[in-house]
Amino acid sequence: MNQSRKSTVILVVVFLVGLSLLLYPVLSDYWNSFHQSRAIASYVESMNQLDQAEYDRLLAEANAYNQSLVGHETRFTFTEEEEAE
Repeated sequence: MNQSRKSTVILVVVFLVGLSLLLYPVLSDYWNSFHQSRAIASYVESMNQLDQAEYDRLLAEANAYNQSLVGHETRFTFTEEEEAE
């Protein structure tokens, strides 16, 4: 392999590495937005299928759980029982 061919291969490899570094944030943002949109759509669909009684029950459970955290001394560390809950 002659010197000119080696420098061309190195230049192409450096160009491709640079291009991939430039395109990564754009592609990553698109990929994450796509999956987040699907997750949100799935959540909205499941919430739309709830009847009002089930919704009220879940909301009451969430409020009760939140109130149980108010008196918790260490809010960011939980016992095994609390983690299971």
